[in-house]
Amino acid sequence: MSKKVQNKGRNPKKMLEDLLKGNFMPKGEPFHNKASKDYGVLMFHGLMGSPYQVRELGDFLYKQGIPNFGFCTVGHGTNKKDLIKTNRKDWLESATTAYQEFNKVYPKTIVLGFSLGGLLALNLSKEFNPKGTVTIAAPYNINIMGNLFAMTGFHKRNPEDMVRYLGMMPLKTKYEIIKFTEETKEVLPLIENPILIFQGTSDKKVSKNSSYKIYGNVKSKHKKVSNLIGEEHLILKGKYKKQVFNKIHDFILECI
Repeated sequence: MSKKVQNKGRNPKKMLEDLLKGNFMPKGEPFHNKASKDYGVLMFHGLMGSPYQVRELGDFLYKQGIPNFGFCTVGHGTNKKDLIKTNRKDWLESATTAYQEFNKVYPKTIVLGFSLGGLLALNLSKEFNPKGTVTIAAPYNINIMGNLFAMTGFHKRNPEDMVRYLGMMPLKTKYEIIKFTEETKEVLPLIENPILIFQGTSDKKVSKNSSYKIYGNVKSKHKKVSNLIGEEHLILKGKYKKQVFNKIHDFILECI
């Protein structure tokens, strides 16, 4: 995959703003909290989700003076028909384009991802070696049984996560996320930049040892793991969110 985009003569800020365009579901649109800095945070949401999942964190960081961009991964934020048309290569390709455009405006880039977004952040870290990486509930292995229960209604949906596709995950999408999770394991030993890893100990969607597996396999010298007792998958909307927000803020300052 090429690290260069042939767009000579175009304004980098305009190109970044173009990523905000599209017909998105209400409140699920991508966002850009701008500031005149040479550093910033590029944020990715979860599978079947939208930038809404990272919006509150983005607003918090912006109040602390840290610019950020909540990207909407291709196939997301619109309807399931669009999702079914995409695969893991499409998701990563769209995230790569977002990184390239964001990095032109904010050369000291931090990548942050929730769930599927964490897998994207890890792959971008291997490819581009950003200033830092934050993963939140990123899977090392998928909890197949937990996801099955969630889809059949045994687990309650968090009311704070309603800006997303509802109903069951398409079979094609299940296959793609499982394959992407397996493929991401191969890139972990190639990651050397600073990394901060979060996971809830009661997460029913990813394996309980995911945080330790990611921590143990990356080659980063500066790496931290934070396991949140009793927390479930949606960490950024959970009971520890203020603590998580502050840890992310501190980590960003360490990286820049």
